[in-house]
Amino acid sequence: MFSGSSLRRRPVSPIQFLALLQLKQGPKYGYEMLKEMRKEFEGLWNIETGTFYPALKSLEKRGFIDSETKDNTVYYNITERGNYMFKSFGEHLTDQYEISERFFDTTLNWLPKSFIEIMFNLFSKKIIKRQGMFHKLPIFLQHLPREKQVVFLEELLQQMNNGLVFIEKYYEEVKNAE
Repeated sequence: MFSGSSLRRRPVSPIQFLALLQLKQGPKYGYEMLKEMRKEFEGLWNIETGTFYPALKSLEKRGFIDSETKDNTVYYNITERGNYMFKSFGEHLTDQYEISERFFDTTLNWLPKSFIEIMFNLFSKKIIKRQGMFHKLPIFLQHLPREKQVVFLEELLQQMNNGLVFIEKYYEEVKNAE
């Protein structure tokens, strides 16, 4: 049928992946998807029509989506091949996440002192922004079996408690340093 390795060799772009995610919810027309992406990124990433529509055409050419015109509007649907792509893309996404995390850690380790304040500001924003992620946990976990949810939440609580203990000790060291 479809070769997973051939899909990993030519992964989809971030724009294409976001389009496919929207189409997993059901058929949509292009401008509807584009507006939703722009809304989600709130001007941080301004996706242009000249980038978005060629991305859709590429997905269609590769067989991940197909299109149907209704009332002079082109609606896109995810295909069986597009659904299959999600299975193989998961491995690629995991690899990319691990590379990004390692890149960030390595950057912190090798950074010249002159850039420490820049990284401090970035790190502070990342921590503050990630706090909002906790409110999204129910959405993230809702499709998992209850047992997996419980195990995940227990591990998360343990990691957070360990992190708080470390932060409290370090805080006391910094505060009491002379």
